[in-house]
Formats: sequence, structure tokens, C-alpha cells
Amino acid sequence: MVFNKRVKTTFPIGTNEGKVVSSLLRDGFKTQPAMSDGIRIASLTRGGLVCRKIWSVRWKSASGKVVDIFGVYGLQCM
Repeated sequence: MVFNKRVKTTFPIGTNEGKVVSSLLRDGFKTQPAMSDGIRIASLTRGGLVCRKIWSVRWKSASGKVVDIFGVYGLQCM
């Protein structure tokens, strides 16, 4: 919830998609190709021996502007 709120505050609807991508890359996120439904994803992973922390920002854009965006944070344990 906190991460999602921070993402929505940092990149409000209407933000230039290039600004989103460059900011996330600067912060160490890695982008993935757009999914078939047009959703873009950038993720940051920090690992430990057993569990990894994952931050993911997902968005849709139209005409170079963000039309929907949200953030997801979670743990992946092996």
C-alpha cells in the first residue's frame, strides 16, 4: 500500500512516460518489454539468502503519457 501510494504520487496520471522510465532506471529498476495488453513493467530486486524483496512499477500509456500506474512490493522466498 505504501509503495503504491508513493508511485502514484511520484508519477501522477498524465506524466510523460519517458520521465517514468528514466527515473526508474536511475533508481536501479530494470524494464521489461511491453506485455500484449500494453502494460509496461519495471522491477527492482534485492536478495537475501532465503528471501528476495521485489518492487515493481506497472503502467499503461497513451500518446506518451501515463494513463494508469501502480506499484507492487512483496517478498519471494525459496
